Amino acid sequence: VVVGPGDSPETRLERIGREFDVALDVSGSPAAIAAVPAHLRPRGAFVLAGLIGRGATAPLATDELVFREIRIQAVLSKDDAAIRSAVALVIAQGELQARLGELITDVYSLDDAASAIGALNAGLDGFVKAAVQPDLRGPARRRRELA
Repeated sequence: VVVGPGDSPETRLERIGREFDVALDVSGSPAAIAAVPAHLRPRGAFVLAGLIGRGATAPLATDELVFREIRIQAVLSKDDAAIRSAVALVIAQGELQARLGELITDVYSLDDAASAIGALNAGLDGFVKAAVQPDLRGPARRRRELA
């Protein structure tokens, strides 16, 4: 779902909806980060991966987080330059590309993204890393099924 910075609050709610189990923010926008909790169901999870810059802050309604028992999970991410450098390195080294591809042992559809998030704790035999493939239809696929 794409929401523009100039969209009215009503338009944002119409596009985004409410009551998600999990929300992931990678925008690095303090306004977007502040808006996320309102779209989570009680006891939902907010995964925060976007960086807004050292010393910058994002306003969060902490009472709302507590009353609705919203869990916040921060994940380390990298900036655009670091990602571009890493992609260039992988593309330049075919053997590295093949070995990194082997790390993805489970692939999930966008509709089953919650299972991808929980895959590490599911105790799946041979599990290393899960990926979400938006155009995948049907059940999750294991690496041995992809070959």
